[in-house]
Amino acid sequence: MEEKIPNCDEDIRKIRHSLPEAVEKLLNSATSQWEIPCQLYLLKAAQHGKTFLTKNEFNFNKFVSVARDLRILNNLRSYDNPRLITYTQYQEMQPKALINALIKTQNFYLANEISVYLNMKVRKVYQKWAVAKVKNLPNGLSQAEEVDYYNDIQKKLSEISGISYIKLAKKAFKFRKEEIGIKFLENEKSILTKIPQYIELKRWDKALELSFETYDSNVIYTVVDKIMTEESVDTFKSIVSKYKKAE
Repeated sequence: MEEKIPNCDEDIRKIRHSLPEAVEKLLNSATSQWEIPCQLYLLKAAQHGKTFLTKNEFNFNKFVSVARDLRILNNLRSYDNPRLITYTQYQEMQPKALINALIKTQNFYLANEISVYLNMKVRKVYQKWAVAKVKNLPNGLSQAEEVDYYNDIQKKLSEISGISYIKLAKKAFKFRKEEIGIKFLENEKSILTKIPQYIELKRWDKALELSFETYDSNVIYTVVDKIMTEESVDTFKSIVSKYKKAE
């Protein structure tokens, strides 16, 4: 069929008894090829051959699986900073391990593409990408410059649900990008998760305001107590006096 021979169907029927084995050999041969045209040639021949088989004779899911794996493998081999691995080596890697390996080399685009292709969660890829972006930012940025970088990062993160903004905020503070960290912190939905971070930053007003939103006297007391412990009496009075609930 691939050689455009008119009577190819007749020839295939002559080897009907050994056709399942022949298709398997074509698939195995395709996985050993590094040149994509050779892979496609063998896959097309296997695809034509399997149309003569029944589901009892051949596992049709295997054809789909091999085609999918080769597509991923070819991207790994041809992308920037290629991973020149064999099909056997690829098979020995779990999808999660593969994604982690790509993340470690900061190949976030390919990690994301493969995650989508395999129906895996891409949240981790986006979070690791955001952390790498913040880590690689230059020192000495102005507040406005940090906000600009944050906006670029958040534009991508907004496409994905379930992002842990508290983790991103902690990383930003670690890399001394406080404005970006505050912005991430503002996006965190859990009030109880945000309060300890504001306490650590000694942003007492924000910590108090959030503690009131919990309607939990224990939380409010904890914040007030922390201010009293960390600050002078005069500073403590000046902060707390602004809030009737705190009084």
